[in-house]
Amino acid sequence: MRDIGACLSPQNAFLLLQGLETLHLRVERHNQNAEEVAAYLNNHPAVEWINYPGLKDHPAHVLATKYLQNGFGSIITFGIKGGREAGRKLIDNISIWSHVANVGDAKSLIINPASTTHQQLSPEDLQKSGVSEELVRLSIGIERVHDILVDLDQAIAKATNSKASFQTTNEDAVKWLLSSPFDRTGGNVRQKAIAVISKENDSGLQTDKLKRLGYQIVTVNDDEQLNDLPFTIDAVWLEEGSVPASFIEQFINKQGKILWIEKPNVTDQTLEHAEAAGIKVITGVKPYDEFARLRSKKPEQTTVQV
Repeated sequence: MRDIGACLSPQNAFLLLQGLETLHLRVERHNQNAEEVAAYLNNHPAVEWINYPGLKDHPAHVLATKYLQNGFGSIITFGIKGGREAGRKLIDNISIWSHVANVGDAKSLIINPASTTHQQLSPEDLQKSGVSEELVRLSIGIERVHDILVDLDQAIAKATNSKASFQTTNEDAVKWLLSSPFDRTGGNVRQKAIAVISKENDSGLQTDKLKRLGYQIVTVNDDEQLNDLPFTIDAVWLEEGSVPASFIEQFINKQGKILWIEKPNVTDQTLEHAEAAGIKVITGVKPYDEFARLRSKKPEQTTVQV
């Protein structure tokens, strides 16, 4: 090595050692998450087949149990019903997963080879290469496994026009909106926008606080066209009263997520229409108060015996 200079630079050596210190912990988490994802896919009606040696019905499970005593790895392949087109839709609707061709990252990775790396091949050539059109390859990361499953589940549901197994709760929607003023879905950073329906008795204190937090606040009237706004509206907030049915239709068309009414009209039928369209309806609380509640919430403590 002294003759050819094949040695690491100090910075590269430092980074390598930093990664090696926690490698055994990360690999353990990779394996645990992969086993849960495999079990979920194995019971999913929109999955035609799954290839993971940790499953008992895998043809190499006995050998895998013998030789892979500390886990079965983080790579899973499965077939999604609908072939190449469903695989493409699955990728288009994924959020926290990264759409890349490599494996083994700390982040969860996903790819449909038939529509990306092998898209130049015909269906016959795909079969000869062992890559079928419905094949989806996963490299399971070390994120919270519930987040991995929820995101994968909603993407499969949209790709196959099936019902999602995980239903988003109002608490989940509030956490998504108020955890950060920015949406980083798909690797892009976008400022979240809240449309505030202006009423005479509205207080601007809540909206001013949200604006200072970094949210994009736009004030609209009952008859103003949401469709004319040139950006995504994530939530609509009304302090008190009813929302016109035409306004709800526009919010649905804008793919809005949350309708927030602090004091709703109990006879307002549009709220049921919004919920039926998949919009989460939040009532009885103020947005900034919920932000303060989430921020002050103490993390759960677990006692560990040493």
